[in-house]
Amino acid sequence: MEIKIKEIHQKLLARNKEANLEEIEQAYSYFKNALNFFAGNEELTNLISLLLDYKKSSSVSTLLNFEENKYNDEDYVSISILSGDWPGLADSCTGLIHHLGFNIHYVRGMIIPFENENLGYVIIVLRFADKQEYGHFQELKPRIIHILQYISIGMKSKEKILSSGNYKLFLLNDLIRIIQTEISSWNEDLKRRITKEIELFIMSRSTAYLQERSPETIAEQILINFSFHEKTKATHGKIQVRIKDIDSQQQPLSNITIAGYAGQISLDSCLDSIRKTIPDMIIKYNKDFTSPEGIIIIQVEMVHQNESLLSEVEKEELINQLQNLSRRKRLYDVFSMDGKGGIENELRIIIPALVKEYQRSSTPQVLIDLKRETDLLLEFRLMVVNDTEEDNQSISAKLISIIQASRGVQIKTIVPPRIIGNVEVTIFDLEALKDAFSSHEDIYEHLKQQLTETIGKFRDFDEGMRRRDISNLKLLVKSPEFAGYSEEQIKQIYFNLDDFYRAGAFFEEITAQTKFCLDTLKEARASGKNTLVKGICTYRFLANQTKIPLSSIIAVFLAKDRAELLPKWIEIFPSTEVTMSKIPFGLEVVYLFRLTKEKKALEDNAFENLITEIEKAIT
Repeated sequence: MEIKIKEIHQKLLARNKEANLEEIEQAYSYFKNALNFFAGNEELTNLISLLLDYKKSSSVSTLLNFEENKYNDEDYVSISILSGDWPGLADSCTGLIHHLGFNIHYVRGMIIPFENENLGYVIIVLRFADKQEYGHFQELKPRIIHILQYISIGMKSKEKILSSGNYKLFLLNDLIRIIQTEISSWNEDLKRRITKEIELFIMSRSTAYLQERSPETIAEQILINFSFHEKTKATHGKIQVRIKDIDSQQQPLSNITIAGYAGQISLDSCLDSIRKTIPDMIIKYNKDFTSPEGIIIIQVEMVHQNESLLSEVEKEELINQLQNLSRRKRLYDVFSMDGKGGIENELRIIIPALVKEYQRSSTPQVLIDLKRETDLLLEFRLMVVNDTEEDNQSISAKLISIIQASRGVQIKTIVPPRIIGNVEVTIFDLEALKDAFSSHEDIYEHLKQQLTETIGKFRDFDEGMRRRDISNLKLLVKSPEFAGYSEEQIKQIYFNLDDFYRAGAFFEEITAQTKFCLDTLKEARASGKNTLVKGICTYRFLANQTKIPLSSIIAVFLAKDRAELLPKWIEIFPSTEVTMSKIPFGLEVVYLFRLTKEKKALEDNAFENLITEIEKAIT
């Protein structure tokens, strides 16, 4: 040892490093115990032993060796790993040790050309602070061996998972361990496919999402997803639904899983059905994935507004709604007969409703509307209606400044501010990075906080509509006019009326439309007709019983939906303001047309002519 110290001393002097033998000896003492695992024949013998075992076994892809020693009354363990070389080998193995809370005293790795391949060799030395820590290691040793054998095998998906952080890699192993106990009787092809599903699931979820749920909960979700995918294929598209309460670090959640062919269902249609069945829902998380076979798996996690879980009755009703769901484009969304769509419809329909509410309450109005979701992003449309600032500084300018300085949210597009009287209308398209937030609600709360800093107290228009919906629905159900009709039928009609129409319409008109739709359906069924067209005028009664006409309503009953009629109907209403709603009742459907001209009900002759034209179009 003295000769080695002197050799080091001479080399340091050659590098112009001033150090005496005592300083070198002290520095050497810090790691000399670790070198016992690397010095000379011990390491060489260990490595050759692993190489010989590797050559003998064609089925083993990873070999491990554990050596335990004691120096100066301290316990040391060396772990040698031999596997196919790949970029994440050393990081994966050392990351596991750190993840389990142990101290790495020394680590070294090398690439060994071996016959027709390159092998990776990593040796890790652990030093334990006390007997308790050493005992803890002995308890975990079987698990460490199991995990190292898996994570040291290289594959592209692991490289991607590793790049997202070691947590996902360790979770990957935990999930495989949990799921293997459930699939021991599966054939090899199914086992291979479920392993791929585990990797895809982890890669498509944020670390925050995964950390908030136990590995057992995540494993169960993966198995349900896989099972539903196979059942959908086996049943030629029968929609699969499961609702189960789960725990997360934030709170308990009602977890909904839906599967079917992408031509039958969509995330939007499922969320729409959930909203109609559970009006006061708060969506905490949603995700959809479509397989190469065209099967879509949808996951939704939610609670009531009071943070309570779904009751068993609500779960049963929701399962029934989702199992009978067929994909349909929301023709009953704001329907513009002039052919314009997108933001033009919003400017024509939504903005007036926001402005009207602002003028009524003098409270700034805000709508945060989720437009699209990808694996990485949520895209929102933000609309703000407020009084113009006295200092002439635009609300848009203030919002741009505060949003650009925030974390995880960026501005995608800006619509130039519109001034309507003394009201300023601001519209932004925003992108929120999902990994920067723990949940969808976290993103909403972040945006609301920024808005509060800019415009002070405001009204969340979407939340206001939900509350109004709940209130209106309760009144409708209790109304004597609906005696004999089921609550579900009333919900079916009410929630298929346009959202923003409901927000601004008189309750008398909503009541009249709902009753008219039910009466039309009842009459058509009683008569056995395949088609039926009827019309009414809706009114509002003042305190002195003066009757004010609000709109003209046409109901069209079809025993089976006929999409080819839409172009014909568009031609019938060239100069009339129209909002169309489509209310499905199984295979039957009722279309409701709300018609006005210059914001008034139509003249009798014009109204009767339109009814005649519609009857001709469906014959």
